Amino acid sequence: GAPFVPVTTGGQPRAAVWALSVPLLVVAAELGVLQLDDGVIEAAAKRLEEIAHRCRPVSESFINPGKTLAMELAETVPMVWGSSRLSAVAAYRWACQLNENGKYPAVWGQIPEANHNQVVAFDGPLAQRDIFADDAGRSLRLFMLRDTEEHPQEARRREVSVRMAEDRGVPVTQLVAEGAHPLERLATLIGLGDYASTYLALGYGIDPTPVSAITELKARISQ
Repeated sequence: GAPFVPVTTGGQPRAAVWALSVPLLVVAAELGVLQLDDGVIEAAAKRLEEIAHRCRPVSESFINPGKTLAMELAETVPMVWGSSRLSAVAAYRWACQLNENGKYPAVWGQIPEANHNQVVAFDGPLAQRDIFADDAGRSLRLFMLRDTEEHPQEARRREVSVRMAEDRGVPVTQLVAEGAHPLERLATLIGLGDYASTYLALGYGIDPTPVSAITELKARISQ
């Protein structure tokens, strides 16, 4: 007599983030844990459709936010921070997608915790760039994922963190979540990160789909 929610199999699990998460949200709403109705889900879906349209392959880089972000990510060591609990979820997703789609390293963090450890990297070797060097090498870049609902102290920390990075010559990219409901805002941040990580892989001539290192690891530990 319990509700049953089938999960469609096939493809990479990371491509099924909404198929796996929305049923859980619907169940939580039925239990009264959160407020969620069909209108909210439809609004989030519409946000994702808008991002898909803006990030479509035929769209030129200067108007395609996915391609623009990929170019900003390239040849950097990205530190992706969230300025709230919600945007920190998106930051974690960004790092995972950069790892799996782009085969690319990334560090994620949440304010205020990132201010207790990761911020020190602003004074490290990857934050120092020699403008006269023949090979610029990889350097830090801060990607700040902002939420429209931030605690005042978190907002203050975000502002100061961005200023400190810029003062040290660390490039900063800020993205602001869009939408009224948390699900909408999360969708906008996650959607852009998904496209950016895919375009980053393609830019390096890498197929974003396979995860051969994970497959090899599983095969080795099963022996």
